[in-house]
Amino acid sequence: MKVEITPKEHYLHVRAVGEFSVAGMKAMSLAIIAALVEHSSSKCLLDCRQVVGARTLAERFSWIEFAADESSKLPFASNRARIAYVGAANRLDPGRFGETVAINRGLNVMVTDSLDEALRWFDLQAD
Repeated sequence: MKVEITPKEHYLHVRAVGEFSVAGMKAMSLAIIAALVEHSSSKCLLDCRQVVGARTLAERFSWIEFAADESSKLPFASNRARIAYVGAANRLDPGRFGETVAINRGLNVMVTDSLDEALRWFDLQAD
């Protein structure tokens, strides 16, 4: 999986492309956390619309649990980084299992298939 992290004025824009794997998603999570710290950012737009492949509930849980545990180590954890996950509509879980797991583990996350909706959640407009 290829991951590009681009600092924007008010958020980090992360774009992932390739085949889904738990190991790849965990590695991406660590890179995002490092970039949030490096750029003193508290918002991350995670664009995974081009991540393909099946995802079981167990795989979603494993990745999200890992990301939540690692995120809790952020120096600005009290501000809770906001993460907008944008996925392809046909690959998002209609029950939003991942979003529920993330929120239950302390992540401030929203899941959508719309970049515009994600940016509105940040109180921003599309570039």
